[in-house]
This record gives sequence, C-alpha cells and structure tokens, in this order.
Amino acid sequence: MRGDSFRKKSTFKKGQAAHNKGQTRDKVHNSVSTEVSWRRPSKEEYKKLTKPTSEGGHCTTDVDGKIGSERFLRPLVSEKQPIDFYKNSEVDRPEMDTYKVLHTLSLEYLLNEAIRGHKTLNPGCTGNLLFDEQRETKIGVCWKESFKCDLCTFTSNVEKLYKEVENTGKSKRGRKTAAPNMALQAGLMTTGVGNTGFRNILLHMNMAAPSMSSMQRLSNQASALIVEDNERDMQTRRKALRADNMAKGFDADSPIAVEFDTRYNNPLNSGAGRTPFQPGTQSVSTACENMSPEKQIIGINIKNKLCKTAQLLRNQGKSISCPNHPGHCSANISLDTSIGDEFTWCKETFEHMGRDEDPLKYKFITTDLDSRSGEALKTVASNSGVDTVNLKCTRHLAQSQRRRTGNSKWSVNMFPAKTGTTKDSLQRQFSYNLARRCTKEFNLCYNDKEGNITKIKRKLTYVRDAIIECYKDNHKLCRKFSYACSGKKKGLWLRSFLPHGTCLNMDGDDEVTLRELIDLRLGRKAIECTKLNTNTQKCESVNRAYSRTNPKNITWSRNLFGRLHTAANMLNHGFANSTVKRLEALGAPLTPGTRVIRQLQSIQKRTQYQREYKKSLKYKYSRAQSRIKLFRLHRNVTHVKRATTYKRDCEIFKFRMDHTYAKKS
Repeated sequence: MRGDSFRKKSTFKKGQAAHNKGQTRDKVHNSVSTEVSWRRPSKEEYKKLTKPTSEGGHCTTDVDGKIGSERFLRPLVSEKQPIDFYKNSEVDRPEMDTYKVLHTLSLEYLLNEAIRGHKTLNPGCTGNLLFDEQRETKIGVCWKESFKCDLCTFTSNVEKLYKEVENTGKSKRGRKTAAPNMALQAGLMTTGVGNTGFRNILLHMNMAAPSMSSMQRLSNQASALIVEDNERDMQTRRKALRADNMAKGFDADSPIAVEFDTRYNNPLNSGAGRTPFQPGTQSVSTACENMSPEKQIIGINIKNKLCKTAQLLRNQGKSISCPNHPGHCSANISLDTSIGDEFTWCKETFEHMGRDEDPLKYKFITTDLDSRSGEALKTVASNSGVDTVNLKCTRHLAQSQRRRTGNSKWSVNMFPAKTGTTKDSLQRQFSYNLARRCTKEFNLCYNDKEGNITKIKRKLTYVRDAIIECYKDNHKLCRKFSYACSGKKKGLWLRSFLPHGTCLNMDGDDEVTLRELIDLRLGRKAIECTKLNTNTQKCESVNRAYSRTNPKNITWSRNLFGRLHTAANMLNHGFANSTVKRLEALGAPLTPGTRVIRQLQSIQKRTQYQREYKKSLKYKYSRAQSRIKLFRLHRNVTHVKRATTYKRDCEIFKFRMDHTYAKKS
C-alpha cells in the first residue's frame, strides 16, 4: 500500500530499547497529605469548606489550590440557628407575653362589660378573665379582642380596641380603616423610614408587625390625601400673599419676588457605565416667595420616571411606555425625557399656580447661575403684562468667584511662600478671603444705601481699587471707600483665611486679574443681577428637608409625592401644626389636652428657638470663628512633615515618573 514504508519508519521494531527503560515513575499527588479521612458535615459547613470542581463534584483546597485530605459525604440537615431555639415555647399562652397597641378607653369598656357579663352569667364563679387568643384579630398594629373565663364557659363580645377612619374615594367599600394604621403612614412620611424598616422596629420591640400588603395599601391612600391637602394649603398661601399686598397699601395684583430651584435624586453626570439614560430618575422643583421672612413654599413640581408595573411588563417582553400604559403607573414622564429640563419644570410650576381663581404676578425670580428658570417665567408672565427679571443667587455668585480665583494664574512672587505646595495653599485661602470680602462690602453697602441700586453702583465703583490696595497692605483708599476695612488700626480688614501679616506682591498683570475677579461680584453687571440681594438658600434648605423624608439612597417609586409634600408642609407650618393638620386631613385627628399635644408643642418651641438662634449674629460669628480656626489648624498641620504611609508597588508594575523634575539627571 502506498505510504507503508514511510509509516513503518516510526513504528516499534523488535530489539529496540525504550528511552525510559529501567526508570520508575513516582505518583504525584496534588494533596497536602496522602491520608484521607471521611466525615459527614452539616449543610452550612459543607457549603463553607468546599468549592465546585469542573467535573461537577466538590473538593477542599487551600490558598495555593492543593487538595485537602478531608473527604465529605453527603451533608446532613442544616445546623440549628439561634432563631430555631425560639420556635417552641415552654410556657402556656406565649402570645400574652408580647406587646400590643390598644386604645385605652375601648379596653376599659371591654373589661367592664366582661366583668358585668361574667357576674350575671355565673355569679359564684371565681375564675379569672383572660384574653381569648382564639377569637382575637390583628388589624395592622391594632387588635380586636375579647375576654373568656378560665373556669366556666363565659366569653365576652369581640370589641375593636381602636378608632376608625371613614373610607373615602375608591376605598369606600369594605372594612373601615383603623385610625392608628392611617396615622402610622403619615408619621413614616416625616422620616426616611419605610414600611419594611418600621416592621423591623416593631419586631425588635416584641410586637407583631402588620403585613406588607396592608401597609402598602394604606401608604398609597395616605400619600394621595396628603398631596391633595398640601396643594390646597399652598393655594391658600398664594391667596394670602395677595392679601398681604393690600395690607401694605398696594394693589392685590402687585407682582412679587420668588426663588426657584430643582433637586435631583442622583447627579446628572454620574451614570457612566450604569445606564444609557440620565442617572437622575426623580426630581422636585420648588418655588418659594421672597416677600416675607418665612419665605413660604408656594409651588412644587415633582417628576418621576420610576414605575414598577412597567418594569414587570418589560421583563415579560411587552413594549411599554410610561406614563400611558394599562394599570397603575407611578411615573409621570417617560424614561427618555430629560430630567434636567428646568425650563419646562419651571414653566409647568407657574402655569399650575396660574390656574388659581386670582393668580399672583411675578416680577423677580432668583435662580442659580446656570438655570433657565428665569426664561421660563418670562414666557409664562408675558401674558400677564409683567416684565419678569431674572436675578442671580448671591451665594452661588460668590462661590463662582471663589472657584475662578483659585484657578487663576498669578505671578511667581504673588504669594509669599517658598514651595509650590505652600503657594497653592495660600492661593486657595486667598480665594475664600476675597469672596468673603466682596460679599461683606456689598451687604454693608446695600444696607447703607437702603437698596438704592443707583447709589450702590456709584459707591462700589471705587471699592475694587480699595480692595486691591488693602491686600498690598496700603489702607489709604480703605478710609474713603471701603465698608469692611476702616483703614485704621482697630478697624482693619482681618484676612482671616490667610496667615497673619500676609502681604501680596502683585505686579501689573496680577492687579488686572484681581480687578476682573472683583468685578464678578462688585461689577455693574453683577450688581444689576443681584440688586435685591436675594439668594436661593431657602430652596436649598427645602432640598435638605426633602432628604429627610426622601433620602437619595432610598427610592420610593409610588409614594414619592406624599413624602415630598409632607416635607414642604412641615416647613410651612412647623412640625406640630403640620402633624395636627395632616392627621385631620387623613381622618385620624389627635386627642386634645393629652401628653401627645404637650410634647408636640415642646418640639415646636425647641425647633423655633433653634431656628431663631441660628439667625443671630452670635451664632454666625461663632461659626465664622470655628471655620477660621480650622484653616489655621490646617496650616499648622501641613507644615509638619509626616512619614509616608503609601508607596506604589513599582517592583510589580512599572510606572512612568509622575513629573519631569523627578527624573534623575
């Protein structure tokens, strides 16, 4: 056959010796020990000690991958956990050793009726009246109870040990809602605790917890009622602003000033690698009036992209688009809608407020520097004949000035320091100091000229030159033009964020740069944009209050609206008054003259005291001094050389040098 001679060259021939003839082969074991022992572990131990193999079995290995000497048989049943020892009780009637929520008056009535009924049925019976566990019924956190005798056959009537709420809307049918269950949902919406968290708290207190389904159902009802009540309350406050105009001697249609801001549950630029859409899924826009010291909330616009119903339907392969799909939809905008469209949210907010019977008119709106809310209000207010002016937040303007100062290029000798690190630190501290100096100059001038914008512009024209000379330790112009620095020994401007005695060595370019930075806050355009000296700090404080009832790390898709309206209602009324009003709206009012009312009043007084104290000059001065001390402490710490605690592992990974000056010559 063709090719046989070629194949026979590689075949074994008689007399040929093998290359490994006479050698012995040692059996290699990938095991720590050749002695193997067998035992039968529990399921938990088997899962903890073994890992699956490629053949489908399990084995034990160490950190180097060597197979251990232990061999496991099929595991036994699970080990007993601590909770397993509590499944069976050694005492009779263990349910009576727990705690329950019972209405005191109803319990007294039930007990007295049971005593009278027992005496009437069996006058000579000496038995004890006990709660009848077989006939009791749990209604959320409340109970229906009855008594029985432990000797005779007496049983009392089953009574509701709670008050009830009249059902409204779609829930008119069926059993009436227990008042504590409804009030519970109102209380949960004042905190960041949800139904699951509250059930965990009750279980820790040795109390039977309500079912999740019943709590969720009541939460939905309470949320809708709270939103409706707060919308009416904000409408009433808008009417009160018209009455305030008349009380001041102006026409009721006189325009007012407002501020506007939007809060998002996630930063709009933080979704890289997680979602192709914007990471923000929920937003709330808030409008506050700027006519009274309270700066009441008069409008809220909430946007929500989350809908669990749509998510379930999409997982089933159905094409669903929120908010127009069958069933309940908690979302009011679609997934592809831009959540950061503040122009639209502001427009919708003021259009909604414009549907009042006697709508307000708005002339000034204060917003962030990059917001388009002012343009939106101009669009809405154009029909009312009012030319709206968009003012900028003084706090955000100062922060922008600070950031630009910290990023500006200065001459080498500008800051008196020997190293680049120290110069960078001085530049950062100088940015804080300059922003604070400009803000103080504007505030003092605004108060001195009583808000007259023409006089303020004229006065502040010369202040920037005085500030420049002041940083060069020349206070000649400060005596004439500055409000913050008198130019005298006792009234000099304290460069609190800079080391004591710091004098800046500015050249011509530095003075030009510094003059441009001062104009960001004290220039004519900046003065015109802040002519009412207003900011959005009220809206920012409202945003922080939203985080109390709706934390950003917790997502409520359905009851988001009720939680945010609860926060707004508490800010407008205070905690005590808001609690009373919301419970009245839910049909579960508090009982007058009780310890509960006195405790609510105490909370209200304490909150009001803290609010007034934080507005005082004493508190503001204390905070400023604490901030200055922190900067001084930071300067002292940075001068101390410390041992390096972190080094790159250059033996494994070869890194390029970070800087050119680190290279060896």
